[in-house]
Amino acid sequence: MEFIIDNRNIQDCFNRIAIQLFNNYDLQVNEKLYQLTEIEFYYFCEQHKDDYTYKHDDEAGKLRFHYSGIDITLRSFDRIGYGGILIRGIKGINDKERIKGPLLVVLELSRPFKNIFYSNTIKFITANPQRNYKEFEEIVKTERKNLKKVVVHDKFKNSKYRYLLK
Repeated sequence: MEFIIDNRNIQDCFNRIAIQLFNNYDLQVNEKLYQLTEIEFYYFCEQHKDDYTYKHDDEAGKLRFHYSGIDITLRSFDRIGYGGILIRGIKGINDKERIKGPLLVVLELSRPFKNIFYSNTIKFITANPQRNYKEFEEIVKTERKNLKKVVVHDKFKNSKYRYLLK
């Protein structure tokens, strides 16, 4: 899966990535599996100055921890644009427990970790096609939550960059 953004079609890229993440991938932490249930997109480039975006130089598709939660990193083709997908909600595959809120997601994802001498893993895997995805009927787009910091370009504050499974 690619986490590269075409600066000419940013919204289309967000839609494509959200659909693929929700429908085709699970997040695996050691042996425990989770389905994403809520994500938010943040992206900054010359044509799309979303000042709510955390600046980084990471490659696309990396898990990046920060003080607000955990992101999947985004980049543009030219590597000038950068951004992230904040993971706001997950659901355990086997126990169906729903976790809501980016910091609670980080806490939940750390639970399956074993001791420090064990090789812990956290990665996305292709979802099992036998698993029933029909528990959620649609992907809903809405405004991002809890945007509090004062920014220079505030026009993206009410953008519908939050995706959730209903």
